[in-house]
Amino acid sequence: MTSLTGTELQAEGHSRPVPPAMTSGDSSQASNRAMAEYRSATGGASFTDVCCTGHVPVTYVYGRKARIDISVDGVTFTRSESDAARRATPRRVRVEWDDVTGAEVRTTRKGRAVVRVGVTGAEQTDDHRHDPYAVKVARHQSEAAYRLVEQVNEEVAARRRWRRHAPQ
Repeated sequence: MTSLTGTELQAEGHSRPVPPAMTSGDSSQASNRAMAEYRSATGGASFTDVCCTGHVPVTYVYGRKARIDISVDGVTFTRSESDAARRATPRRVRVEWDDVTGAEVRTTRKGRAVVRVGVTGAEQTDDHRHDPYAVKVARHQSEAAYRLVEQVNEEVAARRRWRRHAPQ
């Protein structure tokens, strides 16, 4: 079976170039030529270049006894039974975006990242161990914690702009 190149398909009336069909019998030089022809016909962007982004949003971070998840609806804190009992909170606490005032990352004396989420009407405690809206994350999650806090703050800022510009 022979496959047509992108130029041949365009000559037959196809409006957009089609990626070359690679068969097991193709030589690497023929494959490279076919891909080069396809890239020149599409402006140099490959399928992977177009469909993949370098930024994947962080939707959760976790520690040994707790986890923070962000979703379209808000922020969810899930804790172990012992951690929830120590903080006198339910195991799962859901906070709507309208009640979130922001987030920050603080570090412990040993250098571990602690994600703290500000919630309207909640008391701010100095110690993260008693704060129901704080999670000490695993060491390998420190970078993800900063990205999650950035996303939470962007969402809070966007919602503030929406409320400010909403018709009264």
